[in-house]
Amino acid sequence: MKTIKVKFKDVFTDTMVQATPKGGHPRFHEIIQAMSDLHDRKNTDYAGGTVEGPLGNFERVGKIMKLYPGLAWDSPFGVAVCYMLKQIDAGLTLKSQRRESVTGEPVASRFSDVAVYAVLAIILEETEAQFKDEEKAFEQGG
Repeated sequence: MKTIKVKFKDVFTDTMVQATPKGGHPRFHEIIQAMSDLHDRKNTDYAGGTVEGPLGNFERVGKIMKLYPGLAWDSPFGVAVCYMLKQIDAGLTLKSQRRESVTGEPVASRFSDVAVYAVLAIILEETEAQFKDEEKAFEQGG
């Protein structure tokens, strides 16, 4: 493998950027603004118009999770189910309010995501069961 040494300024000749009046990099603020816009659009899809407010999706999914205290929510299976619940909640929010998605992810897309997460949860459950069987066989000397 050949190593090539170059100076940073030789690769990025246009690295001189004028700082913002507050001293930050202007691209930083562009990225933050894009993230803010995305948050607003997604929040409209997930929680817009709900009685719980802008964090309502977290409250609703949290209430469902509380119904299953014995489930290891920090396991890969639990995470897949949590993602599934998030998509179910988003789809039901859109459907119940009879409105279109602001992010371009309509109800059908949300429920397709649910189906994907459900299949992944099946795979994770099978993998966990197989691991437990192999672990048990190992402990029994087999």
